[in-house]
Amino acid sequence: MLKLYHCDISKMSDEDFLNAYIKSDESRKAKADKLRKKPAKKLSIAAGELVRNAVANEFNIEKDDIRFRVGKNGKPYIEGISVHFSISHSKNIAVCAISDRPVGIDIEFIRDVNLNVAKRQFAPDELKYVFEKWDLSKKRFFEIWTRKEAYVKLLGKSISYFPNFSVMGNNKIETHIRNRYIVSIAK
Repeated sequence: MLKLYHCDISKMSDEDFLNAYIKSDESRKAKADKLRKKPAKKLSIAAGELVRNAVANEFNIEKDDIRFRVGKNGKPYIEGISVHFSISHSKNIAVCAISDRPVGIDIEFIRDVNLNVAKRQFAPDELKYVFEKWDLSKKRFFEIWTRKEAYVKLLGKSISYFPNFSVMGNNKIETHIRNRYIVSIAK
């Protein structure tokens, strides 16, 4: 089973944000509290609320009964429920994948980026792909970035692991491009 959910936080009122913040677990509140700008705080809280709603819907349980915990390498899990999940957010969109097996998801809004980051984080074949068509380099950067991010989330590792592997040819990662967003799911 793999289910995907998304939400647009531009539709979240300040009252909805406050209610979701109050009901959020302490680790999600702490993440949001570290962010300086209100839209970023809203996005972080909305992502947590999205996974809470998804799990409540899939398992027919009350949202208030869901308890998040943090496991090895900081990977979150839900106490007492055998479910795997991954969340991500970018610009106004939060996404969530829930599954009966480990899963990773990442979303990025295609925007200007310092492509020197690729030189430090990408494998040689990934670099070739990003830079071989200059007019596509930004899009290709985020295509590789979301694939790598989804994969490290699947493995329960951090982005410091990025230079250690290539996602080129990895058929366990799906990538979808819609409007100016790129979403990758690793399963």
